[in-house]
Amino acid sequence: MTNNRSLFIDGEFTTLNDYMITTTSSHIPAVSVSNTRIDFVDASGKLTEIILKNYLFVPDLFTNLMSLKKLLKNIIYFNTKKAALTY
Repeated sequence: MTNNRSLFIDGEFTTLNDYMITTTSSHIPAVSVSNTRIDFVDASGKLTEIILKNYLFVPDLFTNLMSLKKLLKNIIYFNTKKAALTY
């Protein structure tokens, strides 16, 4: 999820009427959902673009967040020793 609308792929934006619950039990509105492109650097140093599906747009969010669990279900490997994601 992100607070940056410019990260989303244009033309694929679905409006939501939902919210996120924070650790303080306050509610933050999740306005919409879409796909977004992000860049990863592979082990050889090559920049690789991947698409994250169903990424939430949460305008009041303090920072961008990704679910490691959802990434690992797809094509991402997490190296716990280096704290590094690999595509």
